[in-house]
Amino acid sequence: MLKMKDGIASGSDTVQTIPCGRCPCCAYRAHSEPVSKREVVINIICLCLLLVVLVPFGYVCEQSLEHQEQMLFRNPIWHEPLEDW
Repeated sequence: MLKMKDGIASGSDTVQTIPCGRCPCCAYRAHSEPVSKREVVINIICLCLLLVVLVPFGYVCEQSLEHQEQMLFRNPIWHEPLEDW
């Protein structure tokens, strides 16, 4: 049991006694069930599928940006005539 006085935990002078695992404001019992092996397997499969999709997508985006950058500097809009040098 956690003892609270004016929002500060103390070992003496209790105003309200709050059982462990409960919200101090509304006394909602926050409990979590253990994760099943099936959920763990499904989460791992979903993570793998997400990586299978995102890694190639990131690679293609990076290659596209590099290509666009090279095209920008390869064909400038304004050309200075070489005979004026």
